[in-house]
Amino acid sequence: MKENSFGGRTFPSKDEKIVPEYVEACLNVAKKHNLDSINIYEETKKDEDWPRYLLDGVHLSSDGATLIYELLKPILEKKIDPSEMLMPYWRDINSVKPEDASKSVPI
Repeated sequence: MKENSFGGRTFPSKDEKIVPEYVEACLNVAKKHNLDSINIYEETKKDEDWPRYLLDGVHLSSDGATLIYELLKPILEKKIDPSEMLMPYWRDINSVKPEDASKSVPI
C-alpha cells in the first residue's frame, strides 16, 4: 500500500488504477436500474487541485460537497418544481388526524 498526501495530511491509499473500474461499475448499476447518476470522480479530476474536494482522500470537504450540490441541482430541478408545495400548508393540516395530510400529496 502506498501513501498519498492531501491538504498537508498523509494517509494510506490503494492503487488508484482500480478507482475508474469502481466508478464504471457504479455508473453501470445506475444505468441498469434507470437511475440518474453523476461521475464525481471524473468531475474532480478536471481540476488540477482536485485534492481540495477531499478532507482525507475519502471524505468530502466543503468544496467537495459544494461540487456535488452543483452537479445534482440540475438533475433535481428536472424532477421537481421547487415552487410547488409538496405537502399542505401546516395550518391546513387537521391536528386531530394529521395522517390525512398525506392523502393530498401528489405521488
